[in-house]
Amino acid sequence: MTDSALLPAAEKKIVVDVKVDEEGAVLSETLVKGLGNRLDQIVLDTVKTWRFHPATVNGKPVETEAEIVFPFDLQYPVDGG
Repeated sequence: MTDSALLPAAEKKIVVDVKVDEEGAVLSETLVKGLGNRLDQIVLDTVKTWRFHPATVNGKPVETEAEIVFPFDLQYPVDGG
């Protein structure tokens, strides 16, 4: 992300609820808690492209639902060095 003006001064979280099919593809994504700016949609658009390891029941892949939390502040992204 290049527009640091979207980042909050103190840590805030974007929370997204995702439904994943038995193959690990995202069926739907719902914003549970956002920052109230364009970053909310950027996160939702990004999550749509993700692929997950599907949950299993008795060794068989199944649809599942999960909550993903994205913490953001002015230090984001964290430098890996």
